Amino acid sequence: MRLHLKIVTFQGPLEIASQLSEALRMDVVVVDHATPLPVRDTILVGPLAFERFANADCKILLHEAGHAVENPFSIESGMLIWRYCPSDETSMASLVRWVKHHLYGTPLLVSVIIPAYNRQDHLRFCLEALFKQNLSPDSYEVIVVDDGSSDATAEVAESFPTKTIRTSNRGPGAARNVGIEAAKGDILIFLDADILVENDYLDQICQRFRLSNSLLLLGARRHLPPGHTNAESGGYNLDSREKLLRRYSFCLSHLNCPWSLAYTCNFSITKHFLGSIRFDESFVGWGLEDIDFAYRLHQQGAHFIFSKRICGYHLYHDRQLTMNRYLSWLQNLELFLKKHSGDKAQGFSLFKQVFHPEIKANYFDVFDQFENSLSCRQHIDVYDFANAEGDPIDWIKQKCQEATKDFVLLSSSSNAALDVYVPFFKHPRIKSYLPNEDWKQALCQN
Repeated sequence: MRLHLKIVTFQGPLEIASQLSEALRMDVVVVDHATPLPVRDTILVGPLAFERFANADCKILLHEAGHAVENPFSIESGMLIWRYCPSDETSMASLVRWVKHHLYGTPLLVSVIIPAYNRQDHLRFCLEALFKQNLSPDSYEVIVVDDGSSDATAEVAESFPTKTIRTSNRGPGAARNVGIEAAKGDILIFLDADILVENDYLDQICQRFRLSNSLLLLGARRHLPPGHTNAESGGYNLDSREKLLRRYSFCLSHLNCPWSLAYTCNFSITKHFLGSIRFDESFVGWGLEDIDFAYRLHQQGAHFIFSKRICGYHLYHDRQLTMNRYLSWLQNLELFLKKHSGDKAQGFSLFKQVFHPEIKANYFDVFDQFENSLSCRQHIDVYDFANAEGDPIDWIKQKCQEATKDFVLLSSSSNAALDVYVPFFKHPRIKSYLPNEDWKQALCQN
């Protein structure tokens, strides 16, 4: 029996149907988001449901939940949240691979892009961790872009099964752009050369991108003490973002400016969604090329996700903020403000007092002023997923209907589906989404 594939696209052209039909050898019908489709007549399926329908006449809905006010659908467990389906050859090839992945388990390819400048001592530990992943070695590639190092960085990279590219010294943004062009992967991961990861790091990232291609996925960063060179050594310090999110929410859609937390030391996106967006190589020296990159992706509609489960451990080295480093950052700030005239972008200038080595204003206080949306957690309800019965998404919907005051969602563990789905709930009563272990600290901070 010939399979039937139904795709609902919110931006892409409808002529992709014939191309997909030929590539997948199945009947494909593409409808515009405004076309009324009864949910009961359309099976909403995810990775776990494909096996059940693999040998039957089935309809598969890839759909951007909550994309438009007139959207007739609501978020459901197992839904694939697909966004933007242009019909150019590269994008079509990517779309075909994603559909085959969900239908038949065909693996997606992951590209890890590491810009490196004079990091010979750190890079070895970074690569050792990456080549101990629990994924098949042929499902990912590691690209090291040596940005004109004067030490043995390139030689260290070449001692591992990496794709090593040597360039002149043009800065981390340019090096990442070189990596993007060389990447064959469906998922792009930007990782710094001084970051260690756990052996399920890539698998955890893939779990989240299996549910949506429009994510901008930020992983946590923990700082290791001097002399510690493995992720299991313990004794780490949390980075400022993780401490900050306890005050707000680990669901970044609750922030006005999630792009301000998008550091490319541990940062993932699909190549399909990235499209033609690249790092602006006008940012030279230290800082803000990643913030500018994330700001433009936010304007493009990326859904920002932060996950503690996708953790990078930062090897110790001197990170002192000198006046020269600050002046370099300040020059890049002026470029950022010149490029982006919106009020939220202009508000980023508040952080000058944080980075100034003589002022050193409190980061959390300045962020509160910048974000201007700190939720008051007095007189607020708390709902814990540990108490949920049945489908967790249905449980959230029920709580939204029952709520008479604002509430916080707690999760006892980092769950890939919840990480992806919770940001699509725009209900005004949901004020925060926090890992259970962070709730007590969050209360102490407010």
